[in-house]
Amino acid sequence: MLKRITILMFVLMLFAVQLQIPQANAASYRDLNGHWAEEYAEALADLGIYANKSGNFYPDQPVSRGEALVLLNRVLEKSFGHLSDPNNAVSLDFRYPLAAEVRQAVGNIDKLFYVQQKQFVDFSPGASMLYYLHLSATKGTMLSATKRNADWWVASAHLQQPLNREEASMLIFHALSNKIIDDLDVQPQDVLSRYQDFYNWKVPSLYLDTKASYPTLIKEYRIFESPDGYFQPKGKVTRGQYAVVLKRLYDFFDLYKRNQFAGSPSQKLQIANLMLSTAAYSYQKQDQATMKLYFDDKALDTMEEIYPSPFHSYDGELKLSTEDRPADEIFIIGTYQSPLIGKYQIEYLLKKDENAKNPYGWMINMVQFKQL
Repeated sequence: MLKRITILMFVLMLFAVQLQIPQANAASYRDLNGHWAEEYAEALADLGIYANKSGNFYPDQPVSRGEALVLLNRVLEKSFGHLSDPNNAVSLDFRYPLAAEVRQAVGNIDKLFYVQQKQFVDFSPGASMLYYLHLSATKGTMLSATKRNADWWVASAHLQQPLNREEASMLIFHALSNKIIDDLDVQPQDVLSRYQDFYNWKVPSLYLDTKASYPTLIKEYRIFESPDGYFQPKGKVTRGQYAVVLKRLYDFFDLYKRNQFAGSPSQKLQIANLMLSTAAYSYQKQDQATMKLYFDDKALDTMEEIYPSPFHSYDGELKLSTEDRPADEIFIIGTYQSPLIGKYQIEYLLKKDENAKNPYGWMINMVQFKQL
């Protein structure tokens, strides 16, 4: 029995290491030809979600918890960009080979939450995601009737073990949680209490074999479901199954962004806030390569002139210009408060660009900075 466990741990570690190996001009995976997950895995590899597109994919082997977290983060970054520094304060075993990307997942999920709420609150959905994964690994359940143990941490050995379906639903819930909060029309003052309802399984389950909230909360999005009323919560998720889930999630986010840019004024401001927050992170880091993905040449010249003045902040006040604009343009006025320079205003012209290489398909074509 010990020998079988050791072999499984080695295989799961091998999958994790394979994620780190970029392979230029690689061929298709040998063992996916004709497999039902072939088009999903190949599409993700083409997007760079899987860095190595050669050899075998092992679609029928279980995906590990750590690999699942890393791949989820890559889908988020491919969909919304690199939003934040890694959260290095989370209780995560530094010996895990992909620990940095797991911490990045926590940072990005948190930033997505703060941008939507337009404020920083003392709550980390990313850290909560890791905590409930820890509970599942150590206690066999993601429901805790007691206060969170301050000494919890996610061990490397637990990250290398197979992911089960209930754990996968919890990860997907955190990726979709902003959309879920929007669709449930939860008011800002009630958001934290609703998260606690989710974590304490106070949402009536639509499945007969689990009381966990997560499978029910994500069911309508058709990302990861069981249509027969049985979720099989402890069943292992294979690498092929998880590739299908991730591709569906990526496609969902792609449609969501397009609908937001073409939607109501509030929807346009919401997606613009997210795009500008991603661009602002690259400006803050002075990451010139990434800035070129978001700003055209003229706007880049302006950004060079205003540096090191503050730029966009997700908690600023955004409003759409009242001027009539073409459908492929969005003119936004942002008002902000900075401890360094006080109150200031920035006007932005966002323009749809089919050649844009950022995740949004729009570029920042004009920036006008004014201190108030």
